[in-house]
Amino acid sequence: MTVIALDPQRPKHSSITSISLLLIMLLSCLSVRPLSAEVSEIEVIRDLRYGEALYYFYQEKYFSAITRLMRARKYDPIRGHGDMPEILLGGLYQSYGLRDESRRIFTELLKNDIDYETRDQAWYYLGKSYYQHNELEKARDALNQITNTLPPIRNEERFNLLANIYQRQGNPEKAVEILEDLDSDSVWKHYAQFNLGVALIKSGETERGQDLLEDSGDIKAHDDEHAALKDRANLALGFSYIQQKETSDAVKYLKEIRLRGPFSNKALLGLGWAYNLAGDHRRALSAWRELVKRDAMDPAVQEALLAIPYSTDTVGAPGRALTEYEEAIKIYAQEQTRLENVIEAVELGEIEKILRTDSRDLEILTPLEIKKASSAQSLPYLSHLLASYEFQTAYKNYRDLFYLRHVLADWQEQLPTLQTMLRERKQAWQKKLNRISTDPRLHTLKQHTKSQKQLNAEFQRISQKQDALALASETEQEQLRLLNSIKGKIDRLQAEEKLDADLQEQYAKYKLYYGLLYWKISTHFAPRLWQAQKELKQLNTALTDTRKAEQSLSRSWKEGPKSFRGYAYQLKSRQRRIKHLNVRLDALLRAQAQYLQELALAELHRRQQQLKNYQIRAQYNISLLLDKLSSDSFLLRENRQ
Repeated sequence: MTVIALDPQRPKHSSITSISLLLIMLLSCLSVRPLSAEVSEIEVIRDLRYGEALYYFYQEKYFSAITRLMRARKYDPIRGHGDMPEILLGGLYQSYGLRDESRRIFTELLKNDIDYETRDQAWYYLGKSYYQHNELEKARDALNQITNTLPPIRNEERFNLLANIYQRQGNPEKAVEILEDLDSDSVWKHYAQFNLGVALIKSGETERGQDLLEDSGDIKAHDDEHAALKDRANLALGFSYIQQKETSDAVKYLKEIRLRGPFSNKALLGLGWAYNLAGDHRRALSAWRELVKRDAMDPAVQEALLAIPYSTDTVGAPGRALTEYEEAIKIYAQEQTRLENVIEAVELGEIEKILRTDSRDLEILTPLEIKKASSAQSLPYLSHLLASYEFQTAYKNYRDLFYLRHVLADWQEQLPTLQTMLRERKQAWQKKLNRISTDPRLHTLKQHTKSQKQLNAEFQRISQKQDALALASETEQEQLRLLNSIKGKIDRLQAEEKLDADLQEQYAKYKLYYGLLYWKISTHFAPRLWQAQKELKQLNTALTDTRKAEQSLSRSWKEGPKSFRGYAYQLKSRQRRIKHLNVRLDALLRAQAQYLQELALAELHRRQQQLKNYQIRAQYNISLLLDKLSSDSFLLRENRQ
């Protein structure tokens, strides 16, 4: 039994309905033409069409896999694999965001008498579909229908979904109970623990949330994913303890975070605040000064630029703090200039250029990497946005649309070839028609039919009268003619009354030879009659086939032009349909690219506003410091006087 797992997160955006409808139209247009996966055990392919669909599926060419399954489903269902083709097709629909089509397949399967493994997979995909569309009660009910046949990794994901559902429904106790069923090394368990822990801290149950985060912070970093999850849990713990003013615990967890990981900047920022809160300004400044050596585009670095002079002023060095604030404003101004240039580049369409794939195989969705377009000004500022679910789903939609346009272009290129093939076949048909219609052999069929009737009648006569001589061989017939010639001569001599003793002897010999020959012919009559009957049947069959061929040729003469007109109409119809789909697809691509650009601009404007806020705070603090320094200077002059 094959267990298939597709991408758990699939694009969901305002244009997804249009994309789904377009995909269905494209697939139906193709069908009329003359996710990672897990396998619980090795499956023998009994139907090559299913094997072909799996071949594309395992390469993550989901569109090609869908078209193969749809074509088989329409013309001749796949046999020998039970409900697995339907499970695969439903999962592929779900991965493409075709929610209604996917749910329809799984709902129909659940109405049938199916085995537990198929049933559990259907409930699993239904539950995940409901969860992705925020139908939490339906998702919970579906996931709870599953028994125990899912593979471990899928079962762990199911428990993670259930824990998230219970947490979002305000039932953290049940969520914690679900997590107890997960293996301690399961990455899904730690994801669920992290989400639940953060949610509990936000809701005021800080201690319970911290306990869950500590479990995630203690995991062994087997790979980058585990290491990042561990850092993220320790970061959440560190800031949680800073809010509680438990600085020693905050420092303990923040120091567990890697210095070169994705959360290192936030960790250094938090570490500085923890030391500052504890009154250890020297260590706070050390952490922040290490942080400001890094790229100033990072918000944590920008905040540290404010934190350093604040702490410097706290330890009684306002003059130095003033210089540090001025340096911070200078850096903020430089960043504002860079951001303005980036915003201008994005408005001119840089995002769409970045999103265009470099892959030769457009169907395989490759991850968007910052390194691949290092010359792009906007990418470094959008790293946070690129990692977000909203942007990733929108990007997948864009890539799907881009690939579908490639498919349409490929079909468009094939149409002239098909039209040429149709034209050449029509010309070849006409040439053959002219040659065959004038073939003299066609006009001998009536004559052969007449001969066939005569032969059948002769056979019936021979069979009824047992005329053995009629089936004599050529040699025997020659011998009969010779004997008949001899008998004729004897008869003439008898008529002339010249019969003597010698002639009597010759007549006796004639009768002997004739009797022997007749006996021989009579002996072979039965097998010769059977052989004649056999050959006559073969002749009848051959003439019947000839008549059918003649009738087929006649139909071809009459229906051929009509058939060619039908194909020509279909090609023109497909051409119009592809043209219409291209118009729709171009509009959707523009809309999706515009949406991605709006997401990027919103993120950049947010960064710009955040930078302005830092500038305002720095200028305000400079004003306070100047007032303070002016006041101190005035008091100093007064004391001197």
